[in-house]
Amino acid sequence: MPHLEIEHTDNIDLVADHLLAAAVDALHDLGEYDMAATKARVRRLDVYSVDRPDSGGAFVAVTLSILPGRSEELRLRTSQALTEAVATAATYPAGTQITTQVRELEAYSKVVV
Repeated sequence: MPHLEIEHTDNIDLVADHLLAAAVDALHDLGEYDMAATKARVRRLDVYSVDRPDSGGAFVAVTLSILPGRSEELRLRTSQALTEAVATAATYPAGTQITTQVRELEAYSKVVV
């Protein structure tokens, strides 16, 4: 059920499919998540700010939402694996910030129709 969201600033020249594949592969390689239920997406941000709106800064923000119950060690390992995968999936402008947050969902509903 993991939901993988990747947002990146529009001043990064990258191929979204490659970025998504690298992140999903890293998640798969951990062997801890139900990949058949994983939803993943990449969003390009046209309006953003790093320091100030006109600073020219760039970032990639990865968020993985998971159901509760995973150990802190696994969440940290997951965060590190995703950050490394995204960092090596493209060439970034100097100073690009790449962050990953793994968060547990408090409430989640799903139906397959």
